[in-house]
Amino acid sequence: GRKMLEEMARNKVFPETLLLPAGAEIPNWAKKANCEIIPTTREVADAVDPGGDGYVGNFKMPEPPEFDELIANNKRLERVLVLDNVTDPGNLGTLLRTATAFAYDAILLTNHCADLYHHAVVRAARGAHFLANVKIFVAREEDGDDSFGLINHVINR
Repeated sequence: GRKMLEEMARNKVFPETLLLPAGAEIPNWAKKANCEIIPTTREVADAVDPGGDGYVGNFKMPEPPEFDELIANNKRLERVLVLDNVTDPGNLGTLLRTATAFAYDAILLTNHCADLYHHAVVRAARGAHFLANVKIFVAREEDGDDSFGLINHVINR
């Protein structure tokens, strides 16, 4: 929605494409952002974002950092949020947003969490995916499932 897009713009993150209600005023940040602006009907906006305000941004999602970056990091991480078995996308997004707000050093999702890019995660996270101050690491199957060992490795440097 419009408020979330404005919040993202304040953090210098802009959509590639902005859909907005036909006849609506183009936000100032969108004029400066060099994004494609597409006026839409209510029907199109509801199809893309049911119940939304008609403002929809299409962003290129950043790839999570490589897991090896967490392992090889020599810096001691003081505040790491480890999420295991958080399967509800809305809860996962809320936890990402909260950890970002409290400036955690890193967030680690194990193999058993909801998809980082599920639409409900992205919505609830309200831009946490795009903020560089907190890295979000995702453990893949090939990384193993020894969360406790990994936490000890990261914390006890």
